[in-house]
Amino acid sequence: MGAHFVKPGAAGLLILLTLTPGCLTPSLPSEGICTGTFLAPVARVVDGDTLDAAGCGRVRLALVDSPERGEAGFEEATGFTNATCPVGGEATWRRDAGQPTDTTGTRMVAVVECGGVNLNAALLDAGHARFLPQFCAVSAFAGEEWARPHCRGA
Repeated sequence: MGAHFVKPGAAGLLILLTLTPGCLTPSLPSEGICTGTFLAPVARVVDGDTLDAAGCGRVRLALVDSPERGEAGFEEATGFTNATCPVGGEATWRRDAGQPTDTTGTRMVAVVECGGVNLNAALLDAGHARFLPQFCAVSAFAGEEWARPHCRGA
């Protein structure tokens, strides 16, 4: 049985730390924490455009698409995301109010910022992702500076 400690987090969030022998595991309260804009550590980088937010599940980056496993550029895109948003690092997750989940309904859609870097925009700028204009009509981020030029005429 582990000991539980409540630690004040950024933006007034409470982070529950569970201590078990040889292990420090952060977990976030699930009630309401994964909506709007929230802070959470990166739990896993799945590929260039998909990450896990600790306590909130799988997140698909809004408006961008990077190569899938087995496709050219997969390793580079995934490596770029790992370097920009390393596992265990604090990230700001901004859930897409216009498209809160992906087309399968299994992943949250968001803009992710790590160390002040907008990962969605950085993947595009570095050539590790392509823009998805078909989602401009529904995404709350279509009007943001990084997305606006790609959404014109979409």
